[in-house]
Amino acid sequence: MHKLLIKEPEFIDDLLTVNLYLDFEEDARRSMEVYANGLFEALRATSPSRGRVEQYRPKYPFGGKWINPWIDRMARYCSYPLQARRHQRAINHIIDHGYAHLLMALDPRRTVITVHDLIPIAANRGKIPGLRRYRPLLSEFSGRFLRKALWLIAVSQQTKTDLIELCSVPDYKIRVIPQGLSREFRVLAKTSKAELRHRLGLQPKDGFLILITGRQFYKNNETSLRVLHELRRNSNLDCRLLWLGNRLAEQHPEVRQLGLDSVVTGIEPKDTESLVEIYNAVDCLLFPSLYEGFGWPPLEAMACGTPVVCSNAASLPEVVGDAAHVAEPKDAEAFVAHIMTVLTNEAIRTSFIEKGLARASQFSWTKHADAVWAVYHDMQASVRRVPT
Repeated sequence: MHKLLIKEPEFIDDLLTVNLYLDFEEDARRSMEVYANGLFEALRATSPSRGRVEQYRPKYPFGGKWINPWIDRMARYCSYPLQARRHQRAINHIIDHGYAHLLMALDPRRTVITVHDLIPIAANRGKIPGLRRYRPLLSEFSGRFLRKALWLIAVSQQTKTDLIELCSVPDYKIRVIPQGLSREFRVLAKTSKAELRHRLGLQPKDGFLILITGRQFYKNNETSLRVLHELRRNSNLDCRLLWLGNRLAEQHPEVRQLGLDSVVTGIEPKDTESLVEIYNAVDCLLFPSLYEGFGWPPLEAMACGTPVVCSNAASLPEVVGDAAHVAEPKDAEAFVAHIMTVLTNEAIRTSFIEKGLARASQFSWTKHADAVWAVYHDMQASVRRVPT
């Protein structure tokens, strides 16, 4: 079927033209928007002698926000491929692997896909301890098209391994290119934690704030709550938890069950600058995720001078290197010990802040874009060698 829908790309001139295929705005997936914006701006900044970069945002065919699951699926799996077919360029870049099925309409010889993670498929195959197994039919449907693309960009070695093991993608099709990190994430040296907390309306002014992030099922927030419970029960530290991206954190069932209602607060950053302020206002990031294809929060925190305690699952060890304390995802006791060290041992805290700043500086959108441009030009050379 996909061959019948393929339309030959339009060439505006002899300059290499690239089109980035974005998610629906209605998807509201922050991570995909961050990736799309970071990649697009970096490609454009380095493009004058390399090619022309465009991007296409699909139009929801029924207007407004998502209507219901069935109509939304029609938009994703029927309307978007038809829209994409009319916007092909010399190189097509699908920036979200969840839309790999656009290859029903795009020429696979001219298409590259960025793959961020394969969490639903990995969970169903029993690759993520602690996650229930279920059949992700739509993820599997899109995943079948991954092998058809000329090349895939994996954002970590873990994601490449998953592509090979879970989707039977040949090794030679995959390029590992770590994601970039915006330079907006930085230490706010001229503003104290107390000032930031007052500005953000956070408590305590003088106690310890531990940040956790995300509401997704694999973020392992239950372990974070147990860690806070143990810290408050077995130490004299005034520790509270700030839950990023969960405005009603105190209403979480386990928060109430553990009696943490008064010491868990949810916060929704309104923009990147407010997120930077939050990272600078807290004393530690706790990130016990069960699985990550990459994992931005640890790098964002490090770039803001905030120590990180995270799990050793999936891609996280290759992202944080030796700049964070790590433990098994469900080992609440180990996390408690690491956080106690970070909060009470000034020498170790300073060491990890310095290591974190150095580690975060290794990830940039410019470096990511340079590697992606190399993929585009290799693709162009490959297409020219093979008769159409």
